[in-house]
Amino acid sequence: MKSREKRRKKDAKPVIFVVLASTFKSDPRVTQEVQTIIKNNYYPYILAWDRLSKFPTREINNYMTLINLPLIPSITFNKLFFAISALLFQLAIFIHGLKVLRHQKKLIIHANDFNTLPGSILLKVVFHNRVKIVYDSHELTPAVYDEWYGSAVSK
Repeated sequence: MKSREKRRKKDAKPVIFVVLASTFKSDPRVTQEVQTIIKNNYYPYILAWDRLSKFPTREINNYMTLINLPLIPSITFNKLFFAISALLFQLAIFIHGLKVLRHQKKLIIHANDFNTLPGSILLKVVFHNRVKIVYDSHELTPAVYDEWYGSAVSK
């Protein structure tokens, strides 16, 4: 049993923890990034916020792990539900990051968009020698928060 575990660890690809605040399959930029990650012999562990609960919660294959989190689904946009879901998503990033770190000496987090940074940064602060963050901003998110919640939140 121990030799099998050693072999699995030896053969295991380094993991890149990809976090995004939208669905993976609906974002062609992230899909393309993940294809590049796979081509470069990394294993992507993807945590996606499925705001409309459209996708299966877990898809695992030899090339990647995809976790779709529905959190608090809402048929219509609700600022309070969105804010609570956003906070829960930060907690989910931290918890899933802990799960990955149990099996990895070091972890690269690919944080897509501003609203994936707090949970990613918390992992970096707690495991500062083991975690690196790549930040990829697809939109100007603070401007959106300014529109929804006022300038006090976006600054």
